[in-house]
Amino acid sequence: MLRRLLRTPRVDTEVGVSIPIGCLVPFVVMLVLAVGLLIGTRLQAGGGPGPDRAVVRVIDDGAGGQVVATQVVPLH
Repeated sequence: MLRRLLRTPRVDTEVGVSIPIGCLVPFVVMLVLAVGLLIGTRLQAGGGPGPDRAVVRVIDDGAGGQVVATQVVPLH
């Protein structure tokens, strides 16, 4: 009776279904990340053009934070 309970059944199992699903999981994850990256960059690019110039100020810490010079610099 004990031997009968401990006996493992000899059944032919198909592994053809589980192997492709397991192999496709990394590809699906990479595909989802790539699509998310494309959508994210498209949304950020739609914000319009950036500024074409910047204002640079030179501040002297020794003079109590006095602005020494101001210059508008083109960014192109």
